[in-house]
Amino acid sequence: MKPNLFGFNALLFPNFNYSKCFCYLLGQNRIHELANVALLFKNATLTS
Repeated sequence: MKPNLFGFNALLFPNFNYSKCFCYLLGQNRIHELANVALLFKNATLTS
């Protein structure tokens, strides 16, 4: 049953093995990156 579940999950999530890592990176770092980019963009538009 494991091979079937793994194959099914692999079809839905190509990176199923790294799903937890990606979820953590996307959930934590991505938010900070977007916030930093937004602040830099605002500063650039205000100064220009």
